Amino acid sequence: MSRRFEPTPPDLAVFDTTLADAATVLRTDEAGVAALGLRQVDGLLDYTDVANAGLHSGTGATVPELARRLLMRFVAAEPDDWFAPADWTVAVHRAASDETFHVAVPDLGAEGVELLADGPTGSPTGSPTGSPTGSSADSSADSPTDSPTDGPADGPTSSSADGPTGGSTGGPAGGLPLPIVTEGHQSSPYQVRVRLTGEYYDVTDRRIRAAFDDVLDALDTGAVRYQAIAEPLRADHRRSWELGVADCVVAGRVLADRLRAEGFRARARRGFLLGLVGNDHGWCEVHLDGRWRALDPVFAHLAAEHGRDGGGQFRAACRGSRFNRLLPCAVAESAALFLRPAGTPAPAWAFGAVSARLHQLHRLRRRAAVT
Repeated sequence: MSRRFEPTPPDLAVFDTTLADAATVLRTDEAGVAALGLRQVDGLLDYTDVANAGLHSGTGATVPELARRLLMRFVAAEPDDWFAPADWTVAVHRAASDETFHVAVPDLGAEGVELLADGPTGSPTGSPTGSPTGSSADSSADSPTDSPTDGPADGPTSSSADGPTGGSTGGPAGGLPLPIVTEGHQSSPYQVRVRLTGEYYDVTDRRIRAAFDDVLDALDTGAVRYQAIAEPLRADHRRSWELGVADCVVAGRVLADRLRAEGFRARARRGFLLGLVGNDHGWCEVHLDGRWRALDPVFAHLAAEHGRDGGGQFRAACRGSRFNRLLPCAVAESAALFLRPAGTPAPAWAFGAVSARLHQLHRLRRRAAVT
């Protein structure tokens, strides 16, 4: 396995991964892990370094590589399937340990997100009630207008931090309540059934396109290396970019900074990327024509590897379109999705407490006009 990544800065590294656990992630043995020369403290490794070793192994067999391949599989689908209303059940279970974590709640008022009436508690469509515990950007809801037809269903999924460990926790557990707060994080399990409706939109403003292209070009050329980033470094996204490394969260926040500096109303967003495996994901949004328009330079960067015909159509759609696999969370743009009670980021394996299932894809009557 090559070392085509930058290790986590020493002041931010967290050495909590055993050689045995790393061997499982990298599909090798402990001797194979030791041969990589990753930094160790008392026989423990930094998980982000382990994830990057897997993502850049080139074998195609490590858990992070397999998870990314499954995660991005939808990019090669028909363009209609990126935007058609999709019904999902998303659940947060108890963590598989004695430790309690606070998990972000979904933004059920976001554009393209509809809480379905046949959700876990049979509650009517609309946002749950409760006292907010965090900050959330303003947004308005859209409703799907296309007639439904039966579509394919994905299997159960689990969400994990950048450099996912993979593995499914099974389908959503029945009987879980809706989130008890509308913003921020909560420690109790919850479940929602939502319809995520995508929308194709092409941002034409030259200044926005220039900022987007600049961030994307840095990733495409390797001037800034795309890799897994530790949560503390995500929180200091400017430092990460200056170090020449970025993931989706860092790239989205850098782009939001640049657009705000140009006078645009922009924000970075984080949420759950749903699919056969899961992940948290970050992107940028800019307010145009009365709506928030998504800008996703990392999706565009990965399109060349995972899309059809070089990913050109999907790459173009990343410049303003909303996809039906992203469930935004109602947290501040700098906040991690999973936190320990003290407010520090949770370990990567905590994301295994999230599961999702696609129930139905309501295919559109007409093909999306993607150029």
